Amino acid sequence: MRIYILALGSRGDVELFVALGSELQRRGHDVVVGTSRFLGSIAKDAGLPWMPMGDGSEAEFLNLLRGMQSEPDLTARTRQFGTHWLQPQYAACRAELHRLLPGFDYFINNLKLVVRRGGRVMPGISVTYDPPLNLADLPKYGPPEKEILDLVAINRQLIDPGNEWDKRYQFTGFWLRPPAASRSVSDELRAFVHTARPTVVLAMGSMVMFDSVQMLQVFEQALQLADCSGVVVAGWSRFRNGAQTSDRIRCVQEADYDWLFPHASCVVHHGGTGTLAAVLRAGVPSVILPQITCQQRFAELLLRESLAVNVFSQDTLSSEALAAAFVTAQTCSKTAQAASTWQAVISAEDGVGRAADLIQHHWSRVSE
Repeated sequence: MRIYILALGSRGDVELFVALGSELQRRGHDVVVGTSRFLGSIAKDAGLPWMPMGDGSEAEFLNLLRGMQSEPDLTARTRQFGTHWLQPQYAACRAELHRLLPGFDYFINNLKLVVRRGGRVMPGISVTYDPPLNLADLPKYGPPEKEILDLVAINRQLIDPGNEWDKRYQFTGFWLRPPAASRSVSDELRAFVHTARPTVVLAMGSMVMFDSVQMLQVFEQALQLADCSGVVVAGWSRFRNGAQTSDRIRCVQEADYDWLFPHASCVVHHGGTGTLAAVLRAGVPSVILPQITCQQRFAELLLRESLAVNVFSQDTLSSEALAAAFVTAQTCSKTAQAASTWQAVISAEDGVGRAADLIQHHWSRVSE
């Protein structure tokens, strides 16, 4: 099968679909990924052919996100991202996309697009990987079509414990790549996380809608109050600009989450799908700083399951409250038990494998 994957958005969005593409390629399918030029290395490093789509630059992307810092409403931020990034980027690549798709059998995308060729719907999947605020919102993204398979790339027990979702939505579990067989971790970082003090990780991924210097100051003060050490994964933030030399904190640009998170007493993160799933697989508690609506919803779900010890906004974040969360993460037996239980659940599921199985079965039906 010739498969085209269009993934526009943040790094986390692209990584999810590259994980699926890698599994489909491993099964012998021809896979090509289309994404923003500055994110193409994610596909390339995974061994997937890719092509640039859209005309946005990394600087434009980051400027848009940083401009949202003044908007406190997370739903408004979500709408701004769709209106000022996703829609323009799709518009910029729409003509090229429709020129390319006749050369493919199957279309996968993260925008819930339905493409028609010669009056017929092109086979593909519609993917839900962020929890909706209301189940009634799901059908508005398009009517059910037999050519479109609706997949949910989230653990069902977490998002739908009451089996309330319509049967057309098929849950696969989180799309996580298998842990790397070999890991590139510096000796200095290894030594740092094995100090006597508990280690807290701060990882905000692609989210940069906050004052990095201020957050880093609050984080370091909280570490001192709770007598912890901290590893800051800078990503696209400006944490490195504000990082100070200290025996209590280390700042790295990138990190292998599968190695780092299990060494943490807790992880402070934004609640994005990929990072959240990696934290669950590591079996450690979360402290969540959601930046957009779906991350707030994930935070609520983790609180319900005792997997998060607290959720903060920029207005409620303080070094004292953050330190208290670090202590709770280390001492609360209920949280520890929940993290251990869910670690087993997430480690046992094969989200990308299940998704690939469903896609292959779907293709065998619609291609007859």
